[in-house]
Amino acid sequence: MGSQEGKSPVARLVLFMVCLSVAGAFVAGLHYYTVDLPQQNAVQAPENILSDEYQRI
Repeated sequence: MGSQEGKSPVARLVLFMVCLSVAGAFVAGLHYYTVDLPQQNAVQAPENILSDEYQRI
């Protein structure tokens, strides 16, 4: 039938774990580029404003 008949259960488990880790890395990268990166680029540093109180010192 298929080529999976000759493989041991441990080899199939390792193959499943590798595929799962590749899929997880893809989903994490997709989340980073669609959610985290735009939020990081939208943050701006506050500006320093001299008020009258600080100018008197």
